Amino acid sequence: MTQLKREPEKYDLLSLFGAISKSENLQINSRKSIDKFLKIISKSIHEIQENKRLIYGKRIESLFPIMLSALGKTTLIKQEDTGDIISNGDKIRVPDYRVVTNNGESFYVEVKNYHMRDFSEPYMLRGKYINELKSYCDIGKLPLKFAIYYSTMNQWVLLDIDSFDEVDGNYIIDFADAVSRNEMGLLGDKSIGMKPNLELVLLSSTDATSTVSESGECRFVIGDVKFKCAGVELTEDLDKQIAFYCILYGKWNEDRVEAIIEDNILKGVVFSYEPEHDQKQGFEIIGSLSSLISNKYKSLTTDGDEITSTEINISPSDICFSLPENYSSEELPLWIITFMPNPKSYKLPRTFIKNSD
Repeated sequence: MTQLKREPEKYDLLSLFGAISKSENLQINSRKSIDKFLKIISKSIHEIQENKRLIYGKRIESLFPIMLSALGKTTLIKQEDTGDIISNGDKIRVPDYRVVTNNGESFYVEVKNYHMRDFSEPYMLRGKYINELKSYCDIGKLPLKFAIYYSTMNQWVLLDIDSFDEVDGNYIIDFADAVSRNEMGLLGDKSIGMKPNLELVLLSSTDATSTVSESGECRFVIGDVKFKCAGVELTEDLDKQIAFYCILYGKWNEDRVEAIIEDNILKGVVFSYEPEHDQKQGFEIIGSLSSLISNKYKSLTTDGDEITSTEINISPSDICFSLPENYSSEELPLWIITFMPNPKSYKLPRTFIKNSD
C-alpha cells in the first residue's frame, strides 16, 4: 500500500488557523493575529504534554493504519475524523477510520487504547457515546467496529459492536470474550509459532585478536552474525530477517548468554531466546503479527518510559517482514495460525479468571 503525499505544514496548518479563527476572530493577513495564533498553539501543546492518556491514545490511533497496511488485507484506510462536519440530524460522533478490505468489505473503526489492570475487569463503552457513533455510521451506511489495544497484554482485538453485551444502557466486554470474538484475523493478523530456541550468534572477526584478560575482559570485534532455530543454522535471508525480528519484538525471553572461548581467545557470543513456558508440543507462539508490529512501533516512539512521538514516518514494509502466502522453510519451520471469531453466543470458561489476581 502507498500513503498519499500530503503537506500538513501547509494545508493542515491553514485548516487549524481557520478553525481557531472562528472562536478567536483571527485574520490571516494580520501579524497580531498570527502572533496570537502561535501563542494559543504553544499553550495547547504544553498542556498536551501533561495529558499522558491523550498521548498514549493518539500513538495507538496512529499505529493502527500502519499496522493494517503491513498485515496486507486492506485496500484503503482513511482517517475519518478530520475536517468540519455539518449534520442535519441527531448528535453524531465521527469514528477514527474508514477501512476497505481486499474483498470489498467496508466499515468504520474507532480505535481505543485500554490499560487493563485485571483479567476480570470488563471494558465498558458508554451508551451515549455508542449512540452518537452509530448515528454517524447509519448516515454513512457502514457498520461500526472497535479496534481495542490491550496495552498490558500487547493484544489487539477488532470487535463488531454486536460483540459487546448491553448492560444498563452501556456496552461491556471482558478480555476473554474480546479475544474469543476477535476479528483481527480477517484483516491478516496471524500468530507465529516456531521451534524453541532461537539463537543469535555473534562471531569475532578473524582480523582481530580477542584475548581474554585475567579480569575477564577483552576487545571483541564482530566479524559475522548467525541465527539458529532449534540448533539449525539459518541460511536464507528471509528466515534470518524473520528470526531477528522475532528476537527483537517477540515475547520469548533471553534465556542465556554464553561466551565461546578457545585457547583464551573469545571466538563468539551466543544469545539464546526461549518461551516462558515450553509446553513440549514441538513449537511455541512467539507473538502475533499485530503484537510484533506494536512492539516495534513502541521501540521507535519511546525513550525509556517516556513517549517521544505519537506518529513516525515509516512504511508498512519497514515495520514488519513480509510473509509470503506459500511460505515454507525446512530451517525455520513456522506455525502460522489465523484465529477466527467465535459467535457471540459462545462463552469461554472463566475458571482461569478467578486466579488472575
